[in-house]
Amino acid sequence: MPIYVDYPNDRVDYMLKNSNAKIILTNNTLSSKIHNIPSIVLNDFEEINELESFDSKIGSPNDIIYIIYTSGSTGKPKGVQITNNCLNNFICSFNKYFNSISLADKFLSSTNISFDVSIFELFVPLLNGASLVLYHDEIIKDVLDFCDYIIDKKITGLYIPPNILEDVYSILKDKNNVKINKLLVGVEKIRKTTLDKYFLLNPNMNIVNGYGPTETTICCSALCYDKDLKINSDIVPIGHPLCNDHIYILNSAQNMLPIGIVRRIICHR
Repeated sequence: MPIYVDYPNDRVDYMLKNSNAKIILTNNTLSSKIHNIPSIVLNDFEEINELESFDSKIGSPNDIIYIIYTSGSTGKPKGVQITNNCLNNFICSFNKYFNSISLADKFLSSTNISFDVSIFELFVPLLNGASLVLYHDEIIKDVLDFCDYIIDKKITGLYIPPNILEDVYSILKDKNNVKINKLLVGVEKIRKTTLDKYFLLNPNMNIVNGYGPTETTICCSALCYDKDLKINSDIVPIGHPLCNDHIYILNSAQNMLPIGIVRRIICHR
């Protein structure tokens, strides 16, 4: 269960109490935020070496692999529990969307760990044998620095937030040795004109527009974007359900609607 370092103390306390957390992994700088729960301070390697060994067991597909708390904008934050099989389904889907992920790939992790896109950044490369590169800052504060990092580390796969897509392209277009061939976008509306520019960096780039709330394991739908894709709007569609998922378009009475009617989306696995 990731806890963002800049969360207010009352939110941290709420998450720890609500989740019934038993132990915390932290460091010397952040340990003061933890109260009444045993913690392992990762700076103290001698203490870690002296810990009692834990009996390992083989996990099942229905075991919870992570919990991410929602923003709480409509009430109190709630902990979303995601199981092994849900994450496995997500990763297998993206293996298909990105054609192939190999040992030669280098994925960048730059997203706040309390945001579920970070799960994509961490697990997709590690479970496919690719390299994982951690961005040197907790958040992207300087787009120029972010782009320099992409070039310097020879990044091939990453997620770029929608608010900096244009800025990142405007910087990368003047750079040499852009290695990006796998790009995830999403969260907000993405314009076709914006994504088309990225094919100028690499005409064979795999671009996926993902959509979905935390409850549906990062994404419930995705579109493999092609520059020749014919759509009636400059807004890129959210695509089709991930493998083994279904999407139902319902009205306020929970009745299914025909094609072309715009309503809220209910996702179900």
